Amino acid sequence: MKSIEKHPCFNKDSAQKYIRIHLPVAPKCNIQCHYCNRKYDCVNESRPGVSSGILSPHQALYYYKEMKSRYEHITVAGIAGPGDSLANPDKTLLTLDLIKKEDPDINLCLSTNGLKLPEYCHDLAQIGLSHLTVTINAVDPLVGSKIYRWVRLDSKRYMNQEAAEVLLDRQLAGVEAAVIAGITVKINTIILPGINSDHIPEVAKKMGQLGATLHNCLAFIPVAETPFENVEAPSHSFVAKIREKTGKYIPQMTHCGRCRADAMGLIAKGTTDHYSLIQKIQNMPLNPYEKRKYIAVASEEGILINKHLGQAEEFFIYEISENKKINFIEKREAPLTAGFGDLRWKKLQTSLKDCHTLLVSGVGPRPFDLLTQSGLKIHSLECMIDEALTTIANNGSLNHLNKRESGVCSGCSDQKAGCS
Repeated sequence: MKSIEKHPCFNKDSAQKYIRIHLPVAPKCNIQCHYCNRKYDCVNESRPGVSSGILSPHQALYYYKEMKSRYEHITVAGIAGPGDSLANPDKTLLTLDLIKKEDPDINLCLSTNGLKLPEYCHDLAQIGLSHLTVTINAVDPLVGSKIYRWVRLDSKRYMNQEAAEVLLDRQLAGVEAAVIAGITVKINTIILPGINSDHIPEVAKKMGQLGATLHNCLAFIPVAETPFENVEAPSHSFVAKIREKTGKYIPQMTHCGRCRADAMGLIAKGTTDHYSLIQKIQNMPLNPYEKRKYIAVASEEGILINKHLGQAEEFFIYEISENKKINFIEKREAPLTAGFGDLRWKKLQTSLKDCHTLLVSGVGPRPFDLLTQSGLKIHSLECMIDEALTTIANNGSLNHLNKRESGVCSGCSDQKAGCS
């Protein structure tokens, strides 16, 4: 089992000596808790589920290397969302693998709700994960049914008590497997007064029996537009009493900083300058180390971004020079526009293999996934081409130009079959 000497979350004595860095690469979540609303995002918020941006695995590596050059004593690289790390398994596993190969001495850590932990525990151990946090709010499905609205597992959605049962079974199996694999396990439990507060000692007892080494009882934070927004947050004395009871079964963590998904620095004394760096890097190519230098645009006339990917017959190709000058390179024909499913998008992968970004007015979920996996960043925008390219050239955010969330499309009614 890995030593916890240099992990500031697992060892209170290390909290003000060693730095942890969270890599925000996991946006999706596979459960819905009654206390969570991840749409809120403010640089002044310090709570899980909040991040200033989302990075690809290779962008995360670039970010990690940049922060290592700025700060000494980074001993932990972790993934804590802003969704669930294992609801985004490909991104999470690749990120951890890239970081470990770059820095073999780093402690790898991740947080998860545990739903997919049984499937990926072996892979995590093989990569070299040393520390794991699992959020478990109940070990009784009746209690859990008051906390979770739904759970999505293998394309099936479970509701209420059934959701709590499915989640609990997976959590117990996952924690047991992680302990057997030699991973140091911490349990997070949200204290929800009147909901699970009397039940938390049972959680601690069960987790201690399974071999978890540390328990973090966290005071609930009311979040607007959630079913629990009017539940009163527990007082410090209330939390202290809970910890006193649970401490009989498992050691308690008392120095938690309620870390964001993009936390960086010492616990409770994190930096803020990295927020702008994350926002800058997320506008870089998905793999900053690839030699891709062009931007492809789906346009009718070369002035506006006004073509859905499924309707594009050609792409306008641009390059941004080192002095931020925008140069038009050429027009390229798109693959056949009628049907052909994945074959069409694989041909497009080849056609745009020297492009790092694709600007369209809309895109279906299947081509979005396939093209993104090939290293192409896709933005769904509704604006002038020059406006978008100038923003990219100046490392600005394209959020204000977004037509809709990338990868989300209600379907194409075009007779050419669109993205089918």
